[in-house]
Amino acid sequence: MTDADTRSRLLDAAERLFAEEGFAAVGLRAITAAAGANLAAVNYHFGSKDGLLRALLERRVTPLNAAQEAHLDALEAAHGTSPWPLDALLRALFEPLVTEPCIRDAPHFRRLLSRMYLYRDDRDHMEPTLNELSGSLRLRFVEALRTALPHLDTEVFFYRAAFLSGAMWAGMAHLEEQAACCARSGENWVPTHVDSQRAVEELIRFCHGGLVAAVTSIGEKDHA
Repeated sequence: MTDADTRSRLLDAAERLFAEEGFAAVGLRAITAAAGANLAAVNYHFGSKDGLLRALLERRVTPLNAAQEAHLDALEAAHGTSPWPLDALLRALFEPLVTEPCIRDAPHFRRLLSRMYLYRDDRDHMEPTLNELSGSLRLRFVEALRTALPHLDTEVFFYRAAFLSGAMWAGMAHLEEQAACCARSGENWVPTHVDSQRAVEELIRFCHGGLVAAVTSIGEKDHA
C-alpha cells in the first residue's frame, strides 16, 4: 500500500466521521481505525488533527473554487462591468455542485459543510481555512450579486444572501434524507429518485425568486 493510498483513506475516513459526529467529537484513533492506518500516519501526512482537517477542506474546495471562478470569468468576459444576469450568476454558484466530481461525488463533505450552519464548534474549526481558501471568491460573488440587485439595501441583501448560502449547503446536502423521511411518513408526492441536476435548476428558480422579491411588509399588498 502506497503513502498516497494511506493519505487518501485517512482523508475519506475523517471526512465521513467529521460529517457524522463533528470535528471535536472524533478522535484520531477513531479516524485511523476507520482508515486501517496508525497514529504515526496522521503525523506523517498531516502533522496533526487540525492539519488533517485543512487537507480535507483543500482537497474539495480548491477544485470547486476553480470551477466557480471559471464561470465568473466567462460572465465578466461577456458582460464586463454591467450587471451580470442573475440566473447566470446563480448558475455559476450552483452548477459546479453537480458537475465537479470533487463535490458531486462527496456526500459526506457536503454534510460536513452544512454543519457550519448548525454547530458553532464546527464553524470555529473550519471557518478560518475556508475564509483563506474561498474568501476572495466569495467577495467576488457578493459584489456581483449586489450589482445585479440594486433594489436591495444592505440589510435586506444580508438576509437574502445568508438564506441563499444556507439553501446551497444545508439544502443540497440533505435532499436524499429529506426525501427518505417524507417517504417513511407516507407522503406520496416525494420523488423516488433525487435528481441532482433538477435540484440545481429548482434551486436557481427558488433563489432567484427570493432575491428579486419586492421589499414590502408581509401582507402589505393584501391591505393596500
